Amino acid sequence: MTSIALRGLATRKLRSAMVAFAVVLGVAMIAGSFVLTDTIRSAFTGIYKTATENSDVVISGKPVVEFSQGGDPTLTQGLLTTVVKLDGVKAAAVGIADDYGARLTDDTGKLAKATENPTMALGFDAKDAAFSPLRLSQGRWATGQGEVVLDVASAQRLNHRIGGSLRIIGTAKSGTFRIVGTATIGGSSKIGGATVAAFDLATAQAVTGKTGQLDQINVAARPGTTAEELVTTIQPELPATAQVLTRDQEQAAELSEVNDALSIIQQFLLAFAGIALFVGAFVIFNTLSITVAQRTRELATLRLIGASRRQIRRSVVAEGAIIGMVGSLVGLGAGIGLAKALNALFAAAGLDLPTAGTVIETRTIVWSLVVGTVVTIVASLIPAMRATRIAPTAAVREGLPSEGHGRRVATLIGVGSAAAGVIVTGTALLIDGLETRPRMLTLAAGLIVLFMGMGLVLPRIVTAIARFVGAPSAKFFGEAGRLGRDNAVRNPGRTAATAAALMVGLALISSVAALGQGLRKSDRDALAGQINATHVVSAEDGFSTLPAAVGRTIASTPGVSSTTSLRQDQARDSTGEVTVSGVDPSTAAGLINVEWADGSDATLANLTAGQVIISESHATSAKVSVGNALRLTTSSGKLLELRVAGISRPSRFDSILGPVVVTQTTFDANFPRASDGLTLVTANGSPDAATSALRTALADTPNAVVRTSNDWVIARSKSIDTLLNLLYVLLGLSVAIALLGMVNTLALSVMERTRELGTLRALGASRRQLRRMVRHESIVVALIGAAVGLPLGVGLAALVTQALSDYDVSLSLPIGGLIMITLIAVAAAVIAASGPARRASRVQVVQALAQQ
Repeated sequence: MTSIALRGLATRKLRSAMVAFAVVLGVAMIAGSFVLTDTIRSAFTGIYKTATENSDVVISGKPVVEFSQGGDPTLTQGLLTTVVKLDGVKAAAVGIADDYGARLTDDTGKLAKATENPTMALGFDAKDAAFSPLRLSQGRWATGQGEVVLDVASAQRLNHRIGGSLRIIGTAKSGTFRIVGTATIGGSSKIGGATVAAFDLATAQAVTGKTGQLDQINVAARPGTTAEELVTTIQPELPATAQVLTRDQEQAAELSEVNDALSIIQQFLLAFAGIALFVGAFVIFNTLSITVAQRTRELATLRLIGASRRQIRRSVVAEGAIIGMVGSLVGLGAGIGLAKALNALFAAAGLDLPTAGTVIETRTIVWSLVVGTVVTIVASLIPAMRATRIAPTAAVREGLPSEGHGRRVATLIGVGSAAAGVIVTGTALLIDGLETRPRMLTLAAGLIVLFMGMGLVLPRIVTAIARFVGAPSAKFFGEAGRLGRDNAVRNPGRTAATAAALMVGLALISSVAALGQGLRKSDRDALAGQINATHVVSAEDGFSTLPAAVGRTIASTPGVSSTTSLRQDQARDSTGEVTVSGVDPSTAAGLINVEWADGSDATLANLTAGQVIISESHATSAKVSVGNALRLTTSSGKLLELRVAGISRPSRFDSILGPVVVTQTTFDANFPRASDGLTLVTANGSPDAATSALRTALADTPNAVVRTSNDWVIARSKSIDTLLNLLYVLLGLSVAIALLGMVNTLALSVMERTRELGTLRALGASRRQLRRMVRHESIVVALIGAAVGLPLGVGLAALVTQALSDYDVSLSLPIGGLIMITLIAVAAAVIAASGPARRASRVQVVQALAQQ
């Protein structure tokens, strides 16, 4: 029977290839996800190992909070003098390393495009360059003010050459610098979208606002002294805010953060690979079901000559297994190319990560082959069971076994499964207390059960839906349109399985569209309700900060009647990490709208240096109320005890103020390198004239962007659009697989109906009419998928919105977006039908009528 299966596949090459292609796309996504993240991990590992190869131990600030704008606590320069005198120390070098300390301009003077990739500022003495993470490529190291070394990739990308100059926007100080050299980081020039500017130590300290401070001290041990012994010697000499790690420990700590981030990316991509394979399973099931039906005579003949039901079942499953293995192998190869496409996709979304040579782990091969093959085998089980029901007497006829009672049972199972899926999905979204991983697994299980249930119910309702959505075809496109509509439902089970694959993709896309519309509207409403200003000044990328001097420049600009700047950083209290905002009470009350749970605008206007305003949710978490003390540890390690003066009720979706608000005096005294996140401005005169005046005043700060308040609200909410576009692209793979299923079904249907098509030609139907008939059949199937998938998607979005209702998220239907999704599905259906339609129109009348 295995040889029969192989010969059958060989005689149906195109059909087999079309089934395998559904496997290829899903497996390619799995392989691409693993290859991409493994390649990035390998690149980071190589960079970190090379960067610290000349250091035995590294002294740095002990992390207090994870995402501090000011970074970890710094070291004093005097610590170097102490360290070099210790036993076992051969040499030591100091350095500055600020991940977001220097923005570069290109050769035209335009600021490089803002992304979320690091814009690193490094500082070290040229004589200690061996301890730095850089390796000189050309030129020399920077040795004085006004000199800089760029990383090779950034120099090429921004069209800079040694001897040229560029403007660099630092965290604290900006200026024009001459390029004296280029370098690689950790020996690699492929560092993704990051940029590196290396200065001498004093210049780097000035650019980053760390004058007299250090980020790290790299130490080499004398021969005979181990790194562990050196750590023991150095540790007693360090302040409480500093730590010393061996080179291996430092590398492990850095790579741990990378691995955590890559794990999230990997799981994110694998989730979409799972969706693609789930949709592919519908396509495989439907195609194999049709081929089994079309091979009724062949399979019945095998039964006549002695083949058992078990052998027939094994033959069909063997076909599925072979297709799955071949498709998985091709998908594994395609995944290597897809990894590069995924990297480009993330780069387009602003997250360009470093890569090295392509890494293919054994795990990648095993998972790709096993998952692809197993999915195909599982999808072939039902067609295989149907094949065993073919009686030997069917050798004289063709057709599917009667569905009768089995279809009714399947419908009942489908209704129950769909209901169970809704309950499980709702539980995952609405029940509090679930951890993230169990919640996501429960959600995935609920959606799978829901979609499978809908797939079983769909054959019962597909005829009614087809008559509704196909009415325009029948009314406006004559007999060809009517026949196309009727053909779509002549086999409800087949049409339902084809439409179900598309239903899954469209349901997920429409849920993203509906949820995205709600998030976008909620975000804009929340932001607009918080500010009472005509203009907002912020950093170009939307998340970096601007020097505090920018706020003072804005305040002195002609036409500005009032302004207030908002500082922001992270701190730690009894609840964990918390965002702290620093405001000027004398100006903030008039420009920031605050809703109060306990307090009033006077509370903000009269806030003093020893007081704090906290949000209602944070007051509950920290178990404090007005008059109680709140203890904070800042990113520099300083301890603060503040008295709660009021409790606010800010938007939980996107608040411009953190849960903890202190005065700027308190903020500047306790947080390192205080800088502004936003500056709100009320200007007199026309908005355009005020915008022009503010831009002129900030000409020396090119990363400061002036927008009207409405434009700022729109710009800030665009980060949601970036995420949505990424989701649309990834979900588009599942829709592509569903469309492939439509091509399969139509092509097989045309082959099955050769005699019928010949009869239509003999009765006077033109080739054009036959092409139109097949196209309308495809359109009706697509509209069936849309008619079920879009409401399902909106329902899912409503469930998610309800789960996020505590965060002021509301549901907003994207009517235009849903219409666009439907039109795209119809257009794609027309394209999918083009090949089968041409084949139908080429049927020769005499040969078709002679076919038995």
